[in-house]
Amino acid sequence: ARKRNDEQLGGVMALRTRWRETDGLIDPRALPPGQDLAAATPGWRCLDPYDSPIPGQEKGKLCAAYGACPSCPLANLNAQDAYSLARALQLKTRIETAQTVLPAERWLKVWAPRLQRLINYWLPRIQDPKVIEAASKLALDDLPELE
Repeated sequence: ARKRNDEQLGGVMALRTRWRETDGLIDPRALPPGQDLAAATPGWRCLDPYDSPIPGQEKGKLCAAYGACPSCPLANLNAQDAYSLARALQLKTRIETAQTVLPAERWLKVWAPRLQRLINYWLPRIQDPKVIEAASKLALDDLPELE
């Protein structure tokens, strides 16, 4: 029982550390039940958040690459979850908006490939009309701005 408690505490401490290190950008406290707390972007799931292939992420620490999930090979988006779809659509809008405020070179290098992956790979996988309708009815807080 003590070992289980230590493991749970370790997970909570890792989430808190990432929250602090990202200045609150990645905050799992507002996620609905059943969502992946370890994924860096709301609505996404991560197969191994402690071994992120995203450049700049440290092995052994929770991934803090907010918004990078669409282009990450370890990411997954649940096609049957309205919350995941709603957050993916919000991320799409955030990335498109970032194009107007970020330096062009930075946006083209970092965010354009993520947007293309989101549009061409992830969003077309969600086709269930019930999921799409449910996602359109969700009232969610805005995602934080990128960079």
